[in-house]
Order: sequence, then C-alpha cells, then structure tokens
Amino acid sequence: DMTGEMEHDVLIQTGKAALTRILTDIKNVDGSEVRIKVQEDQTIIEVSNEMCNLKIKPAPETLRVLNVPDEPLKIEFASRYILNIQRMLAIAKSRIIMRLDRQAPLLIEMVIRLDDEEGNPVTTTGNKIMSSMKYYLAPKIEDS
Repeated sequence: DMTGEMEHDVLIQTGKAALTRILTDIKNVDGSEVRIKVQEDQTIIEVSNEMCNLKIKPAPETLRVLNVPDEPLKIEFASRYILNIQRMLAIAKSRIIMRLDRQAPLLIEMVIRLDDEEGNPVTTTGNKIMSSMKYYLAPKIEDS
C-alpha cells in the first residue's frame, strides 16, 4: 500500500448527520459498551449497559458498506471512547469513512477542509488540497 495505511476488512461510508444521530443514541445509553456487527448488506450497532440494550439498524444508504466481509465482522468498543468522535464532527464536512477490522484499530477519517491552490476554501472534492482528520480506536479485548 503506497500510503502506509493498514488494510481493513470493512470500509463504511456515512455522512455527518447520520453519524451524529448514531452517536446521540449511544450517548443516551449511559456507561455503555458498543458492538458493531457488519454482515452482508447490513450494519447493526448494539449499545448496552446493565439496564438496557439498544439496537441501531441504520438504513443501507445511510451507512454504506463499500466492501462486504466474507463472514460477519463483530467488534466491541467502550462508548466513552467512541463518543470522542462527536468533537471531531463539529469541524467535519459531510462525508465520513470508517474502516473496521478484526486485527486493527477502528479508523474514522473525516474531511475537514477543501482548499484550492491559493488556499481558498472550496466545496467540490476535485481540488488539490484536502485536510482530513483521522481517529483510531482500539477494540475492547475479550478476556479468555
């Protein structure tokens, strides 16, 4: 890989509004664990604590799985760390890429600014300079 990026099993594309709604649901289940399951054409996000279990099933066009895993991928995170993404969303543009893998941290990449050669902000993606932010989050390790 030319960019030095690690390979990930699953690539998901979403938007700022959709991710904001999902994070709000996660925040409402206080002190929780977040399990992300990606299978065929569906992503299920389960949020739970001792008192409740919330299942979020985003529409496929809202959370687009760009490469489907051969077998279902399940990863678990602590919600307090996943909620740090909310701070990034304040300056993000609309498109967000999430990369998930059994053997690597979750990578969330957001475009925060697009500029032309003179450094003026622009709105189309075919431009020369793009500023992006990456957030890595290691999954919870299961005790064996």
